[in-house]
Amino acid sequence: KMKSKQDIREKKTKQSEIQSLVEETNPGKTADELIAAYEGKEDELIKNLKKMKSKQELKASKAKASSREVSPVAAVRDEITQLVAKTNPGKSASDLLAAYEGREQELLSHLRKLQSSKGGV
Repeated sequence: KMKSKQDIREKKTKQSEIQSLVEETNPGKTADELIAAYEGKEDELIKNLKKMKSKQELKASKAKASSREVSPVAAVRDEITQLVAKTNPGKSASDLLAAYEGREQELLSHLRKLQSSKGGV
């Protein structure tokens, strides 16, 4: 079966696109291995590599966003520590955090009520 120059050009274009996507996504196989495995299904390979690339970009942007902001858990723990110091509820902040592990918002709510009932700021 003879291939036209058009077919050969298209195949080379797809192979170069696959090559650059493999370099960007690092899927664990070389571009040549993937091209051989997807012989005749290059469009499917390109689609899969693009999907992988967009997932990696999304993951990277989420990681970047979370590293910029203070972790909500750390902020809650800081506020609890400050409220314990102000209200002196009879237990240390670390004891209370251990007792309310996973329910820090509930503890925060109780400490805020305690603070307002004691006439704190």
